[in-house]
Amino acid sequence: MKKRQIKKNNRTAMHLLMRLDPEFYNPDSFDYEDGVLSFWYECGGLETEWDYRPAYTELMGYVDGHLMECDWVEVDSETNEWDLIYKFTPDLSTAKKVFNLAKQLIEQSAGGGV
Repeated sequence: MKKRQIKKNNRTAMHLLMRLDPEFYNPDSFDYEDGVLSFWYECGGLETEWDYRPAYTELMGYVDGHLMECDWVEVDSETNEWDLIYKFTPDLSTAKKVFNLAKQLIEQSAGGGV
């Protein structure tokens, strides 16, 4: 993928994330790292550390986490073994599909209006 397209995808992802959850994703939580618009988040235990993900990667995770459906199914009752079964996983194979799913989530949260 060309740098121009990567830059455009990350910028679009940032704007969609800010519409999906404006309290968590605000303009101050985004900055450039290695030339890529990225979401910065606090991590670490006792000592505060910061890490980042490209905005597009963060959007993919957000969409996947909100649309994926899975359930635990008992495999063996004697050993108490369980497996995680995925009932539905969203198609995140292209940027257009990711952006469309994010826009659907925005519409649902707004009660049908964008």
